[in-house]
Amino acid sequence: MSAIVEANPLIDKECNMKDKPSVTVVIPSYNCLATLPQVLDSVRAQGIALEILVVDDGSSDGSQAWLATQKDVTAIVGEHQGVACARNLAIERAQGDLIAFLDADDYWQSDKLDQQLALHAANPQMAFSFTDYWYFVDGERIDRCGFADWPRFSQCLHQANIGTDNHAGKEEPLFYFEQMLPLLFTENMVGTSTVIARRDLLLQVGGFDTTLPSASDWDMWLALARLGTVGVVNLPLCDYTFMREGAISKNLDTRAAALKLILDKHRSAMRKHPLVCLRGYQRWVLALAEAKRCQGRHLTAMLTELAGFALWPHWRSLKTLLGDTRRLLMPRA
Repeated sequence: MSAIVEANPLIDKECNMKDKPSVTVVIPSYNCLATLPQVLDSVRAQGIALEILVVDDGSSDGSQAWLATQKDVTAIVGEHQGVACARNLAIERAQGDLIAFLDADDYWQSDKLDQQLALHAANPQMAFSFTDYWYFVDGERIDRCGFADWPRFSQCLHQANIGTDNHAGKEEPLFYFEQMLPLLFTENMVGTSTVIARRDLLLQVGGFDTTLPSASDWDMWLALARLGTVGVVNLPLCDYTFMREGAISKNLDTRAAALKLILDKHRSAMRKHPLVCLRGYQRWVLALAEAKRCQGRHLTAMLTELAGFALWPHWRSLKTLLGDTRRLLMPRA
């Protein structure tokens, strides 16, 4: 994996924090009044001057009236055209050099921006950065971090840490990756609410693609990774609200279709990495299998999963295949 992505530790962590660029926080919101106050409190807890833009995307729960009472927040009224459009509206209006994204049901740790802006201050040409995150389910944080779900990326971080001058025996939390694109093509380890990105590059790539039915955030990270280095803070600095399987399964077909569109869109950048390209399309095939599985079409799911396993054998696919076989042979009464 280290041959795919070159990782380097942040050399100067004691950088002059007076050099920090200005930051705009972008929060798209649709009927999120139940969580929005706590979300904004987590932004204010950062303890630094910020421009806060909340795009109310046509809410009907009283969000607009409540936002009007928040003196440190600029509210932008959208027309319920989706999260990609909402983010683009805010990016156009933003005054900050950097854009920090946050969804209206996720929460930052109080030192999130301090940790991350150290990377940007030391590497001002960096395209974007992101951090690890905790899963937040039914209003409670669970003991599980997002990076753990992406084995190739986790392995890459571990291998990069081996090469650091680490006298204390602790893992170095700050890294930048000069070649993130191949790894990101196969694993979307980026939690949107952890991202800080350069505004000029967000505008350069045309903002989030509003034609995609899903996963416009992953498409954006791929586009930005083609333009420069990417920073990583290997610490969980955000609580990411994770929907239960029942809510997610309704969108699986749409998400699988979006994955295919995005892979096709960025495939030309993978010409020198044929195995990476293969792994990326395997992820799409496995997403198709999961959609069929949630629809109860276990034979179709098993055959699709088998195709994915043939593209790139992996123990997780083998385990899933065994599960599909068991469901077919021993259906529930």
